[in-house]
Amino acid sequence: MFASSAAIATTVLGIIGMAMWLFTKQARLRELAELKKKLHDLKPSHLNTAQLGYTSMS
Repeated sequence: MFASSAAIATTVLGIIGMAMWLFTKQARLRELAELKKKLHDLKPSHLNTAQLGYTSMS
């Protein structure tokens, strides 16, 4: 009897752990996508400034 309840508890905890892992993974991927979009939005203006500075020195 004890072995079967221990197996059930282990299974339930495993399922809960996997669900939490998947939820945090999705949240991290969402945050990375937002940061990537922000970087993409900032990138052209900084590159243009750097390119203008470099070409004006040559």
